[in-house]
Amino acid sequence: MRFYWESYGCAASTADMERILGIVKGLGHSETRNPEDADFIILNTCAVKLTTENRMITRFKRLADYGKPIVVTGCLPRMNFDRFKRECTGFAAAMDPSTIDRIGEVIRRVLSGEREIVVFGDKWRFDLPCQDLHPVIHIVPISNGCLGNCAFCGVKNVRGKLQSVEPELIISDIKRALVAGKKEIWLTSQDNGVYGWDIGTDLNELLEMIVKIDAKFRLRIGMMNPHGAKSLLPDILEYYSDPRIYSFAHIPVQSGSDRVLRAMKRQHTVKDFIDVVNELREIDDMAISTDVIVGFPGETEEDFGMTVSLIEETRPDIVNISKFYPRPNTEAAKMKKVKTQVISDRTRRLAKLVDEISLERNKRMVGREFEALVSDRGRRANLIARAPNYKQVIVSGVELGDFCTVRVVSASKHSLFGEVK
Repeated sequence: MRFYWESYGCAASTADMERILGIVKGLGHSETRNPEDADFIILNTCAVKLTTENRMITRFKRLADYGKPIVVTGCLPRMNFDRFKRECTGFAAAMDPSTIDRIGEVIRRVLSGEREIVVFGDKWRFDLPCQDLHPVIHIVPISNGCLGNCAFCGVKNVRGKLQSVEPELIISDIKRALVAGKKEIWLTSQDNGVYGWDIGTDLNELLEMIVKIDAKFRLRIGMMNPHGAKSLLPDILEYYSDPRIYSFAHIPVQSGSDRVLRAMKRQHTVKDFIDVVNELREIDDMAISTDVIVGFPGETEEDFGMTVSLIEETRPDIVNISKFYPRPNTEAAKMKKVKTQVISDRTRRLAKLVDEISLERNKRMVGREFEALVSDRGRRANLIARAPNYKQVIVSGVELGDFCTVRVVSASKHSLFGEVK
């Protein structure tokens, strides 16, 4: 049978889709890029924010117009099942990330005429067939779930408690990807900082095994919450010093107010975040990315001012700003909300500061020369190379997958622009 698919969301969601494709194609089904030609459709969804959830439901309804059975995977079905069932009428099947291994069985049932099949579970599997979606990048989901219980987060209700992959399986997976020609490896999870805590290891031990791999590649370490990242310091600095590991760290702080962090049920303080950033910046040109939620219930102007002050002090290279939206079945959904206009005003003010800092941090790279990996395609036939600190450099005259020497000639708030030497 022929199938059409679409996938949305984070790196972990993309890794899920790669495993779905590995299983489905392994069963003999073939892919079509035209939904009209498909016998069934797979829609892999994200629902981390309300705006994303709305987009997923709209996309389902448009795909439903083709009259094909739709298997919905990813976070949406389990995060907000009541709304999903109410608005996505006629769905063929709904699955969560922990039941990917059963998609072959589900598709057989769908093709035999069953509808509104719901398959949710709690045991996530890593050891599944995988078809990479990118010619250069291989995503390794080193764990699923987390150890937190943040008041605003609906993902915990979908992905559950921490389930880490044994290090030996990860190393074997990376080696297979490198032999297949991949050049960039992403370690991803809901929180890389606590990887292995459930199986008696940690990220430092995994990195020690990775740097022993005799190959030329680049490694991106994904998001680490501050409390987990702090536990890895200072030893993790040794691994960041390896030129194959991008000097890049995504450390989400969410607020600059300890009072708000307690209400969020975060496991760190503002000082923890500052300490982590200061230690990581012992690595030359370390790029720091963080996340901030604006307008969490109860956030006062004073609290917001503390967030602004924290960003001014630590000067992250990237700040992902999110307006607070309540997610279903979370504690924060029951809290009194900050007025929408207040949230919008604060967001604009913070975004202005963030843009200024991002431009300043990027301008520091002008004139630098370094080896970069061409890892992705940009707009207008340009290519994106990655600097040693993972900043994107717009280049031309090279091929995807090339390692090349680049000199940065200019910068914007989002990108560097380089000449290939």
